[in-house]
Amino acid sequence: CTVCPAGSFAGMDGSSGCTACPTGTFTGSAGSSKCTACSAGTFSNSTGSSACAACPAGTFAGMDGSSGCTACPAGSFTDSPGRSGCSSCSSGTFSGAPGSVLCNACPAGTHANSTGSSVCHDCPAGTFSNSTGAGVCTACPSNSVANGTTCHC
Repeated sequence: CTVCPAGSFAGMDGSSGCTACPTGTFTGSAGSSKCTACSAGTFSNSTGSSACAACPAGTFAGMDGSSGCTACPAGSFTDSPGRSGCSSCSSGTFSGAPGSVLCNACPAGTHANSTGSSVCHDCPAGTFSNSTGAGVCTACPSNSVANGTTCHC
């Protein structure tokens, strides 16, 4: 009998040859009779793999048997490798591009009032935000006007 090397398997007893594990699977040791699917958060993008690799930060693999990772969509992020999903940016923060490893605080004069924002919005007329990371803008007193970051008479 042939002992197949890691990354391959012999499917039936008496097999005369070894078969490379398909993408998304691996065998970590010699003599395997089947390949194992890469777990969510990891991938194998080539045949004959002896191990799966963790998806880099900013990407994810949402299910077992992945042959690649997907960039987190704008408005979400992953800050560490090996993730099976992305986290939404919290209120007051945003990520404007796919594959983000963090969310940025909205600048003063803007806000993001929901989770998962890909942009910050200017404060509406009559309101302001004088700090970064605002989820909502504050209304100016009735005898003043806003310029985005402050109210004045």
